[in-house]
Amino acid sequence: MTSTLTVMTWNVENLFPAGHPDGPPDRETYDVKIAYLATTIRGINPDVVASQEVDDPQCAQDLARAVGDGWQVQLAEPTGGRPIRVGILSPHPVTIEDQIVDLPDAGLPAVPDVDGTTLTRMGRGALSVHVDGGGGLRLITCHLKSKLLTYPDGRRYPKNEDERARGAGYALLRRTAEAVAVRVQLNKVMTASATNGEPGVHNPLRGPQRRTRRRHHHPAQRPERRRHQPARQGRPRTTVQPRTTPTPRANLLTHLPRTRRTHRPHPRLPRPTPPSRQRRQPRR
Repeated sequence: MTSTLTVMTWNVENLFPAGHPDGPPDRETYDVKIAYLATTIRGINPDVVASQEVDDPQCAQDLARAVGDGWQVQLAEPTGGRPIRVGILSPHPVTIEDQIVDLPDAGLPAVPDVDGTTLTRMGRGALSVHVDGGGGLRLITCHLKSKLLTYPDGRRYPKNEDERARGAGYALLRRTAEAVAVRVQLNKVMTASATNGEPGVHNPLRGPQRRTRRRHHHPAQRPERRRHQPARQGRPRTTVQPRTTPTPRANLLTHLPRTRRTHRPHPRLPRPTPPSRQRRQPRR
């Protein structure tokens, strides 16, 4: 019997406490945002919610309590300059398996940064968890580098168009390195699942699982029911008639009487007589 498990992901966009420079200006606005998020989650009724841009753990706890009783939250450790992080909300027990922060050697470890250094860590760490619901689920939530460009010394604006082009390239390199790091972690999870032989977990690294058909070449290896099959008695053999090519049908048009088509032009109407021209009387 299979069970359905609903997974939801949502960037809650700067879930900061009231009064924070990047958050809501007052407590009333903060409560309205928490109520809106909780109402939407309850309407979808997921088994697990992967959230991004969560700041204070207290904000995540407020959201979990607003969704309903029994909901719990697990957050990743902040890694970048801004304290936003990813998290998991679920009514089922959630266990943190790994915090993905450092760029692995199996990925792209030597990626240049905008300030001339080499990237060694993700801008926002990813989180690998196990959800004990619907037969069990391993989940990785991440928040890769956004399209917002940054420049040396933390500037948000370029000095010239060349620096803008370089900033876009560095941002794309960082995003690619972070995506490869998540993929390496996913490969590790799938390989461990195949090695440990967990039930009900299909390993995509093995490819599609096909059933092989056994062939018994030696008579002694054949099953008993195949070696001693009773002969068919009283059943007439079916004779297969050879397929013949159907005779093409005669062209019916050749048997139809030919009729001579006469051309009947339309009767011409008499041309209208042009009005008589009035002669001008000479001036006297």
